[in-house]
Amino acid sequence: EFPPLPQRQLADATSRALEDANVRLALSFATGLGMQVAVAVPDAFALERALALTGGRASPFPNVRLHALTTGYGGAEFPEAGIPIIGRLFMQRRLVVAPWAEAYVLVLSTSAELAEAQELAQREGKKPLIFFNNRLDSLRGELGLPTFPRRALQHRFLSFVRPAYLFLSRSYSASLTRPPYVLPFAGALYRVYPESYQALYDTGKGTYLRVSSNAARPALSEFRGELVGAMREELLLDESALLTRFFAAKTWFEQDARREDLSESWRS
Repeated sequence: EFPPLPQRQLADATSRALEDANVRLALSFATGLGMQVAVAVPDAFALERALALTGGRASPFPNVRLHALTTGYGGAEFPEAGIPIIGRLFMQRRLVVAPWAEAYVLVLSTSAELAEAQELAQREGKKPLIFFNNRLDSLRGELGLPTFPRRALQHRFLSFVRPAYLFLSRSYSASLTRPPYVLPFAGALYRVYPESYQALYDTGKGTYLRVSSNAARPALSEFRGELVGAMREELLLDESALLTRFFAAKTWFEQDARREDLSESWRS
């Protein structure tokens, strides 16, 4: 997980631009794995878009081939439905494995596609599955909502996905009792397996300051708290200068209150 485009371009980037950037990066990444790799996109529609990026070549690099994970066509198959998601409800999306592949690099963008990745894991259990920039935390947050997959997807499957490379940049703001009254601050949660998780504070000078290191993945509220501490130290702010109070709330999947996760890999 990392920003697929330079930071200055992210704010104005369209979802299409982000998806295209991820496909290009995934293809480049797959060339270094030294095996037959299927770079899997969600369906035939996504495959057409990916092929447009490679000049129509399904295998733009040796041992690397683009692959449609399902036979679906995004919802465009049912234009009479008006709304694409309604079209998907009536589609027969059938999983398509790549028997020639020794590993999969998954370029997915919805929680429903993660459910299809679970089916892939069940059918191709001995092959490595690499989740490439899928925004897993955002998609986890959708689980359990109406029309979305159940939260069991996190407990039974996504909890096994171990973060190998993580650079999650986050921006926040704090209210002050004195000028400038509103103070933006930012940082990143960084991890390269098997090293620890590091909270990095953005100094605003093109550099980051490491403020903590944890063997287990911290909740985002805990990470934010580390940044607040670094900001107060850098700007010499005492507690009374902050109007904003930051609470250590956790998402349902960070809490796992009932201890339903079958693995702690996603935290380790």
